[in-house]
Amino acid sequence: MLALPVVALAGVPVGRLGRMTVRPRRGPTGSWTGGCWAPTCTGRCWRRIRRLNVHELRAKIDAAFGQPRTHRLNATVVSFGYKYGLPLDADLVADCRFLPNPHWVEELRPYTGRDPQVRDYVLAQPGAREFLDQYAALLHLMGDGFAREGKRYLTLAVGCTGGKHRSVAIAEQVGARLAADGIGVRVVHRDLGRE
Repeated sequence: MLALPVVALAGVPVGRLGRMTVRPRRGPTGSWTGGCWAPTCTGRCWRRIRRLNVHELRAKIDAAFGQPRTHRLNATVVSFGYKYGLPLDADLVADCRFLPNPHWVEELRPYTGRDPQVRDYVLAQPGAREFLDQYAALLHLMGDGFAREGKRYLTLAVGCTGGKHRSVAIAEQVGARLAADGIGVRVVHRDLGRE
């Protein structure tokens, strides 16, 4: 629930209303409308907010509560295994199954993409470095566009069959390249250790 700040954003004099919570309520026609539980509310505060588009609302919230800072993009890079399903919150999905699977190399099977021998094996395959270069260039271009649009969060999913070798190695490399571009990065290996 949004409390007092919503009223302040809508231009309602906050001091006379005291603490309140904005909640939907049934209007005179029986339809759901915005409103609050303040005794003097006529619903105008909700109507003012509802007229704002997403960008205008974000600007008002940032002006009221945000710290003065640059609009830095923060990315979460998620490695996953296709056999466990796609991450539901992914904005972009990259498929690493075009690279040979280290699972079929007996001495690499027990290791993960975080281990140097698997990482080196994956990155030594034909097309791996080119893929990373092209994908990093695409993400750099998109990151600039996201910043212009005011987006701050991006979830990148990198997948292979089991989520243990190729996707982990590539996700770590993508994360390192994004961090070098000044993007805040968090790398998560969703299916590592699931087998």
